[in-house]
Parts: sequence; structure tokens; C-alpha cells
Amino acid sequence: MTPLIPVYQIEIRYSPSLEFSREYRNILAPFIKLSTKFNITKENTIEEAVSFFYDESDTVIIFSWDRLVLKSHGNPTKKFVANSFIDIPFLKLHKARLEKFEYCEVHNVLVAVNYILPQSDNLTEVSSSQKFSDFIRMPDNILTGVTDWAIVLDNRQKGDSESIAFGNYKGAMELNNRSLRPIDTVDLKEFDVKGFLVEYKNLVNSGEISKKVLEDLFKGANAAIKNLWKQIQLK
Repeated sequence: MTPLIPVYQIEIRYSPSLEFSREYRNILAPFIKLSTKFNITKENTIEEAVSFFYDESDTVIIFSWDRLVLKSHGNPTKKFVANSFIDIPFLKLHKARLEKFEYCEVHNVLVAVNYILPQSDNLTEVSSSQKFSDFIRMPDNILTGVTDWAIVLDNRQKGDSESIAFGNYKGAMELNNRSLRPIDTVDLKEFDVKGFLVEYKNLVNSGEISKKVLEDLFKGANAAIKNLWKQIQLK
């Protein structure tokens, strides 16, 4: 099964900079023309942030005093091609930030992906599995009239954290109720299906940020979801 991906996010977190609001505009000037539009929030405060919107690719990049965020949709592993927006402007902005602010250090990086596993003919076949049928009925066996349910898998080691939250999905109206929401320009009609929603997050304490590091993290996310789907189909 090919999952639908309404939103994914890369978030590089830095040591906060008190000089950020005075210095960052010189960094961003060359990148403004690449965006459809931009927006400044909390202007003239230490938490000032700039959001760049790229309507053609339904992507937003946020440059703030303590982090750099990229949010988009679709399979993220397919975005790691030459001269993609991962290269320019995202990783270019990351490099420029480290060069501009003398005491800037990377604390960690977070990748997050929301997957939708829609109901299909394949799922109908799965329903014949006694193991799967028992699994789906389990919430109602615990609490009568359950309207929503989720199972959370969490792995924390040496400051790193990887988690999967897996539960039922009743349609696109659920997406904007999640902590990671699609950006406003994404057409949600494609995601108005029924099935399962999987929220994947991986926080890695690493100062090394590169295109390969990010691509490997997303490949790990896709592999985890593939394994999850394989497990619930076992008969």
C-alpha cells in the first residue's frame, strides 16, 4: 500500500540568539525573491520570525530566533533531488545562519510525518485476518462506544526520541486538529478518505545536519511505516 502524506516537517533547533532580530535580515535578503510571499511575526522582539511561502510546491519555511522549519506535503524522500528546495533555500539558510552567528550551535533536529493508510481492497483482505479483526475490536471491548482510538509506540534513548501514534482516521476534517497540520494552500480533498492515521516523529540530538542526514531520517520513517503496515496484515 502507498500511504498518503498530507504534511511532513523538518525542524532544526539551535541555541537561541539574543542578537537574532538585529542581524537576520542580511541573511534573508537574497532568499526573499525565491518565495511567493513572506510574513514577519513578533517583529522587534527576540522571538521575531519570518515565514517564506512557496505556493507552487505548497511549502513554507520558517526562520526564527531558535529554529529553522520546513513544512510541506507528499513523500519527502522524493524531494531530495539536485537543486530542490531542500538545497535552496533550506540548507543554504542553515549554513548562512551558522556562519553569521558566532555562538550558534545545533541542539537537535526533528523530522515529523503524518501518514494516511486509506481503506482499500487490500484492507478488505486484511479484515479476514483474525489477528487484525481482534485488534480493531479491542477498543470497544475496553470502552463501549469508542469514537476514536490510538496506540503509541515510543522509543527514548540517550536523549533521542522516536515515536509512532497509530489510530483510526475518519476524514480530512481530522487533519487540522493535529499538532502537525497541513499548510493552508494544500487541497485536502485527496485526503478525505477513511482508514488509519499514523503520526511519526524522530528527534535526534546531533550537530551534524546535511542533505544525506535528513534523507536518511525520512527513509527511516518510511521504513517504520512499511513495517507497521506489514505487521497488521499478518494472518
